[in-house]
Amino acid sequence: MRRACWVLVLVLLVGSLAVSFGSIGAASKWTGTIQVWDFPRPDAAAEWELQAFKEFEELHPGVKIEYTKLTWAGGNEKLDVSVAAGQPPDICGSGLRLPYVLQGALEPIDDFLTAEDLKDFHEGSLNAVKLNGKYWGWPWYNTLYTMYLNADIFNEREVPLPKNGEWTYDEFLSAMQKLTFDRDGDGKIDVYGFGFTFQPTYLQPFGIIYAEGGRILDIDKNEFVLDSPEAVVGIQRLYDMVWKHKCALPNAGGLTTTDVNNAFLNTRSIAAFVDTTGIISSFATHNKKVEAGEIEGEKINLVTAQYPKGTNGLPIAAGPGVGSWAVFKQKDPAKREVVMELAKYITRGEGQKEVVPLIGVFPSRKSAGNVWAGDKNLQHIVPAVEYAVYPPMHPNWNKIDDKVMRELQLAVLNEKTIDAALKEAKRQVERLLNY
Repeated sequence: MRRACWVLVLVLLVGSLAVSFGSIGAASKWTGTIQVWDFPRPDAAAEWELQAFKEFEELHPGVKIEYTKLTWAGGNEKLDVSVAAGQPPDICGSGLRLPYVLQGALEPIDDFLTAEDLKDFHEGSLNAVKLNGKYWGWPWYNTLYTMYLNADIFNEREVPLPKNGEWTYDEFLSAMQKLTFDRDGDGKIDVYGFGFTFQPTYLQPFGIIYAEGGRILDIDKNEFVLDSPEAVVGIQRLYDMVWKHKCALPNAGGLTTTDVNNAFLNTRSIAAFVDTTGIISSFATHNKKVEAGEIEGEKINLVTAQYPKGTNGLPIAAGPGVGSWAVFKQKDPAKREVVMELAKYITRGEGQKEVVPLIGVFPSRKSAGNVWAGDKNLQHIVPAVEYAVYPPMHPNWNKIDDKVMRELQLAVLNEKTIDAALKEAKRQVERLLNY
């Protein structure tokens, strides 16, 4: 009897280990080669990937990873051709494309997401890979927009910088008004507080529109919602900064992002603007070139900040997108399981903690922790990751984005009322919602 009990205990223990270490069990079911493609990463991140592939092979005896490094110039075309020919890789970094989802070329990951995964991924990260109620990629990292401030102009006007990079909208507006001034005394404004524009594919000012709960689409209901009261509040705030408070760079609707960036970095005619966190290195390069005498101008005393908070007090942010790993259709269920485990292994929180800082972005998993603690430029932005809003995964998003931006441009140029612009945007977008 005692021996039988011990046998039962052993059986239960082995079973629990099989569940806990499913990767080992999966490896025993399938062996072979996994074709992995990815686009170029910074050297240190690329080395991390190769090490991760090696570790996975060691955890899965009999599994070999064959890695192909794509190029930015021809990588997309190569991927498209492989999908069209029915010979795509098994898994690809940055391979999540809407046409692939609609063609049935990708595997949904829902059956491989555990309850722990769903709690661990930031909500915005999962929403960015969601279509028709399913998730189509393993979120790996988040990209965010952030506010850039010229600390020298703040100091010149004796305007305090936002503490810990946080401010309310009222505090933000007050600062932008004080930072708008005539520097040379000729009776004309030389410096404006804020610079922004509505340009297709660039969502930089939308952090202000999202602050009170506004969105462009309700992706679950497939509805246009930019005309909601929550969104209109944010649009009105941006309009008022140009026309009522006159503390935003004029002609906002007709500017390009290049114009705004140039006003901040070169002409120093604005004290604040928004762009991706990825351009921080360009400011460092600018300062080095000024120091070396390679270019004329002044070094920029850069500080970052969150978008101004809405009445809910949350650090809402806009982001251009989420980097992910996509798994292509697998005929063999056993191989599918191993490929999914590879995707999960690459995007695990522990791994993100190591590789995400090498790419200069933010983790998609909460378990990665604060990878930017102590970094003077990025540590303030980390809390916003939890509340980031990304472009929805809609097949007609690019067209929708274009229609929305064109109408908002007209509104901010004062050629249409906000109400009229939104009505027209809604009319055009509703034609694009069905697919």
